[in-house]
Amino acid sequence: MTMMASPWADYVPPPRPDEDADDDATPFEVGPGLLPYDLGRRGFWALEPGQPVQMELAVDDIAGALIVREAPLGMLGTFELQVAIALAAVWGDDERERVFPFRIADLVERLELSWSGRTVADLDRALGRLASTLFAATWYDPARELEHDDRFSLLDSYRLSGRRKGRRTLGEVEWSRWTFARLEAQAFGEIDLPTMRRLGSPLARRLYAYCESRSGTASYVHDDGQPVETFVRRVDERFQTTLGSRAAQVRDFRLDLRRAGADVAENDRRYRQLEVVSGRQRGAHVLRVERLRSFD
Repeated sequence: MTMMASPWADYVPPPRPDEDADDDATPFEVGPGLLPYDLGRRGFWALEPGQPVQMELAVDDIAGALIVREAPLGMLGTFELQVAIALAAVWGDDERERVFPFRIADLVERLELSWSGRTVADLDRALGRLASTLFAATWYDPARELEHDDRFSLLDSYRLSGRRKGRRTLGEVEWSRWTFARLEAQAFGEIDLPTMRRLGSPLARRLYAYCESRSGTASYVHDDGQPVETFVRRVDERFQTTLGSRAAQVRDFRLDLRRAGADVAENDRRYRQLEVVSGRQRGAHVLRVERLRSFD
């Protein structure tokens, strides 16, 4: 019996449409990623992905109770987070419909991935996890005086297309109703994916996404005339769960968080301070963030 070759084998990306243009043409520029705030603030992401969940796993994050109902392909990690951010950027550049197309080469370029025989297979696995991981959350709607039990994934479906029995060059994604509602309401901010990828640990990347999904309070004007905003977050078990850390104790998590914060501040000059400091209560610690309000 002859084995059919994998459609991902020896994949070479197609040329971008502008590669054959004149030298004087404006080069293609990849814009910033888009991060829906809830994707940064809630505990969807694990720092050690890959573990399947067939029953239920409670995630008591800072926004409340979130339950992983099913993750047959493994927990979502920071790579899946980056793929979701890149997909949102593609969505934001086009007609912003719930179902939208993309070029695989475009997604790879936004993620700054190196091409190999496994690149598209890795993207396929990440998209599969985004579509198959089922979450449960309960929330109250005061306007209608109703409590809702939401059951949702981050993607409803996706498709990869190409030549018959050959390479896949195009994709199509259908956002879940839950994700699309947040994008349609413009509940998202910009995030610099190259900076996120430069960070040295999954915790630093996860912390960066969390901070970029948080707004701060105007605090003071820096010496260079730029306004600085601040916010604090108590470093406790719920924050540890939100960031996906499996540290044995909160004090171990604090040490890891200090290193991650220093990494973020070193790679993004907008962050004047990102440190774990003592809180007002005895034995308590908080994450204190001071950040320039401008993106530049």
